[in-house]
Amino acid sequence: MVRGQARGQLGARPVALLLATKLDPIGHRHRVAYSRIAQVVAPMVAARVALRSHPLKTLATTTHDAKSLAFLRQSVRVLGDGAVEGAVMQLSLRGFGVDDDRVNLADVRDGTPVHDWERHLMAKELSADAPLSELRDYATVLMLDYLMDNGMRGEVAHRPGHGLVAFDASHAFAKPQGDNIVGDPMKRLSRYRFFPAEFVHRLRRQDRGRFARWVGGDPVQRLATERQLDGIVKRRADLLRMVDRHIKLRGKKAALALR
Repeated sequence: MVRGQARGQLGARPVALLLATKLDPIGHRHRVAYSRIAQVVAPMVAARVALRSHPLKTLATTTHDAKSLAFLRQSVRVLGDGAVEGAVMQLSLRGFGVDDDRVNLADVRDGTPVHDWERHLMAKELSADAPLSELRDYATVLMLDYLMDNGMRGEVAHRPGHGLVAFDASHAFAKPQGDNIVGDPMKRLSRYRFFPAEFVHRLRRQDRGRFARWVGGDPVQRLATERQLDGIVKRRADLLRMVDRHIKLRGKKAALALR
């Protein structure tokens, strides 16, 4: 177990368990919030993350090394009923795995895949050799990150010709900290001329009530505050306003060419 995260199997599926800690008691919930919204607007690019509660005694009996046991005793946040809340993250999706080759979306140097994707997305027309699956997934990840106020995007799993999947750094309500991160995705998105049709279609079907259904709920299960919900609704409007401006200027087929 490293920093409250451990890998294992759930049936035949590889998963990671991220535990709530005293220093970060709600970070795992923000990952679940990101995932729940992703499952309705961008299920093909973001791994599923579920909220779970585990008795501390059970975790201790299945932990065998001294450092992990010390972490459980000293650092995890234990609830009144003796349980520890955590997030269970799926480590495979669409044939991609968390340990597949990575590309850092913060790296836009000449010669990197991201530099190439940026060039295509800002071009007047999509060229015949444009890597559409990668452009679609890249733009979708950035739009999803903006929607969920994720300023911590770094690496994603990448297969040339097949696209991208985001496993790590998929947080909601995460302000930029440190280096090698994208930061505010809108700084890039505002320069693009092409957008993912499926994401836009799914986003149009959402409203505050539907967002609240996925991340609201009773105080125990709630994953977002009312203010955070308002922010999601506002950023949804920002994204659709940006896309609709391009549709008005160039037509729906041209603007939503990433399919």
